[in-house]
Amino acid sequence: MTRILSLSDLHCGNVSGLTPDRFNPDSEVGHKMHLYRAALYRWVTQEIDKLRPIDICVVNGDTIDGKGEKTGGLEQFTVDRTTQIEMAVEFCKWVNAKEYCFTYGTAYHVGHEDDWENRVASDFNTRPESIIELSPHGLTMKWRHHSGGAAQFQNRAGALSRQQLNDILWSVLGEEERADILVYSHVHHFDVVINRFGTVFATPALQGLGGSQLGTRRMGGIIDFGFLHFDVRSKEDWSWKLHGLLQTKNVRNGILPPSARALYN
Repeated sequence: MTRILSLSDLHCGNVSGLTPDRFNPDSEVGHKMHLYRAALYRWVTQEIDKLRPIDICVVNGDTIDGKGEKTGGLEQFTVDRTTQIEMAVEFCKWVNAKEYCFTYGTAYHVGHEDDWENRVASDFNTRPESIIELSPHGLTMKWRHHSGGAAQFQNRAGALSRQQLNDILWSVLGEEERADILVYSHVHHFDVVINRFGTVFATPALQGLGGSQLGTRRMGGIIDFGFLHFDVRSKEDWSWKLHGLLQTKNVRNGILPPSARALYN
């Protein structure tokens, strides 16, 4: 069996990004967000601990949050990309997988002029790719950070089906092998489409609520916090699990740490 951990959208450096404890700032004004970040990180590490040993860790883009040019850095507790990279590397090394794969994230976060995620991946003797293709035990799997979203909640599945159709068409043209499983990120919500042609996932994010570009300041859409893992035994015998936290309104407003109630137990 091959166990694959699928992580994405860490957004290290954001006020609600994934933050290892030694990087987590505290202050009188920001104490509630300090507690929130600590609670998120504690939950993530506890969940991943249950999954060891991990054969492959796929980090599907947006490991760092960048400078936050559009908001003047107001949504980051640090805009130093070197520090953001240190956070992402420390967490990924803690995962202690046998193999690591990285995809490129959004240029706004990870660099317009420079691919800062190259520096994250270099610590694992690899480099990011636009598409990660794996074939454990004959099961064809693809990861790509970017996915078209949907403005309306009820259309989210349609956005994933469109990505699946594109993959099928590329295979018909002979340019790519059709995937049994497609994994997309970027949209910060979980969804899955299962049909006779395969399975398509949109992954939750490892960035929480409150102060984020998808949080209360600009948008009101539902987002999900968490990650996926896959256990692959053969092309016909594989399973997946969503590890997600139920985010409450109080969490959204940055008032309380998140509930520890897991989604889809």
